[in-house]
Amino acid sequence: MEEVKQISLQELSNNFKDLHLQEGYIYIPEFRISPDLTEPYRSGYYCIGYITEGEMIMQSNLIRQSLKAPAIIFADPASVKSWEIPQDSYQAKSILISENFLQEKIIESNILSVFSGLSGNGTFIAPLTKKTSDQIKAMFKIIDAYTPPTATFHKEIIHGIVYSMLNIIGSLYDHTDQHSATSTNKLNLRFRKAVSQHAIKERDLGFYAALLHIHPKYLSKVIRTETGRTASEWIQQQVILEAKILLQKANLSIKDVSELLHFPEQSTFGKYFKKYASKSPNEYRDSLHQHN
Repeated sequence: MEEVKQISLQELSNNFKDLHLQEGYIYIPEFRISPDLTEPYRSGYYCIGYITEGEMIMQSNLIRQSLKAPAIIFADPASVKSWEIPQDSYQAKSILISENFLQEKIIESNILSVFSGLSGNGTFIAPLTKKTSDQIKAMFKIIDAYTPPTATFHKEIIHGIVYSMLNIIGSLYDHTDQHSATSTNKLNLRFRKAVSQHAIKERDLGFYAALLHIHPKYLSKVIRTETGRTASEWIQQQVILEAKILLQKANLSIKDVSELLHFPEQSTFGKYFKKYASKSPNEYRDSLHQHN
């Protein structure tokens, strides 16, 4: 089966003249939210973002989150993301990192531990104290000074800064409720992770209950209590996200999208999408042209 669309570093560099792919990373000194980022997408890279002014709103894996300056964000390739265009002024910068860039050098065990925890979380956002914000600001200044790298040791400096940032973010992660979750909250996180991995094919609550080795009624109760949404709503919304990502690919017909999402008939997919997205697949595609 064809994989859902991912935005790669090379595609970003090709499509935006002010974004230059270095040796495995792109540094964005002034991050702006363009209309295409308001639609759900996956990225073929990791992102470390630093918000220095204002407020930004993003949705990651169906969770709407606010980023109020000063704040930092870590996002992995697997999470489905979208942004809202802010009404007020904001300032942010980011570094986008390829998997190869992170694996080029031997990584210390503590970095691996941090990285594993953050990647399993999908997207992590944390407010920053003035002290930590100043540290992150200084690190981005070093990235700015050595981009583009003109000598071998320049790239080594960027590696070191990225690993230092991951350690700082990992420390913040260790001190949040996301890390020290209750048993029911851990079940909620496991369920949402399973939905993000399997909803493209599995839409029955019983599948997830069996996967998590619990009774469907208990799973439903926990998810509603923890999130305010039913387990079925999480599954439905994930399917709609996957459908929107595929519908953004102009080379795929509605029938292709229906088959990739394992619907028995195109008409079944159309009715499902209309019911939960409040518009037909074709109407959604037409709305994309209004962004351009």
